Amino acid sequence: MAVAASSERLFPTLTEAQIHRIAAHGRRRQTTKGEVLVEIGDTAPFFVVVRGAIQVLSPTAGAETVIVTHGPGQFTGEANMMTGRRSIARSRVSEDGEVIQLDRSALLALIQTDAELSAILMRAFILRRAELRDSIADIGRSPRHQGVNPSTQSRSHKNLAHSVSAKASKRCILLFDSAFLFSLTKAIWHIRRREVVQHREWMLRAFGIGLGVATTRPIVGAFFAARTLAPQEFFGIAFWIGFSVTAIAAEVWINVTRRRSVTTIATAGVG
Repeated sequence: MAVAASSERLFPTLTEAQIHRIAAHGRRRQTTKGEVLVEIGDTAPFFVVVRGAIQVLSPTAGAETVIVTHGPGQFTGEANMMTGRRSIARSRVSEDGEVIQLDRSALLALIQTDAELSAILMRAFILRRAELRDSIADIGRSPRHQGVNPSTQSRSHKNLAHSVSAKASKRCILLFDSAFLFSLTKAIWHIRRREVVQHREWMLRAFGIGLGVATTRPIVGAFFAARTLAPQEFFGIAFWIGFSVTAIAAEVWINVTRRRSVTTIATAGVG
């Protein structure tokens, strides 16, 4: 029951009424089996499957691994839909059909104006990103990182470390992705009310959290260079360090510049 509930939150099936509301923000198009809708490195559009099916694929060692297959009423995407990051997976049509396609600006407009769909989409996006990041820890399972003939005790320790690190990285991504989307929503809400100071501060928070993705990479590189911990042991630590540093830096900058920004905005308003 818990597994089914989790799957429904990750890959919900929309009702006809919900699909109709999404269609008002995008365009319908026919799809053909084998057609690549999103390639790795693309800025991915948002698709809702009306008929047919779409597979999300991860190329591995000259082959492709199916991550998930979206059927009628289901939709593609994860948190990069909100941030504009490039896709790290390939989406291909596996059955002829029809989709509704939205670009990022149309998707953001939908999320801002439809509370019900906003809750469904954002929850799925956040959970999917957490699951995707969690899979990075699988690198630590490869023979390249584990040695040729580890003892039973060594395997046990590595499996335990992998489990702990996977949970740590998953919780980190879930927390900071939620904080990013909350900050972005608050920034939009304030600017619509013409509250420029508050808008600036929430945008800085969102920007700081977003930089955590870039900050995590050199930290991971430093751990690899140090060779003191195995990848399955340090991925979770690297995620927490990277996101925490940039989030704290954003708060410090907000507090340091708050008085100056208020003065500048007030002066501009008077002028």
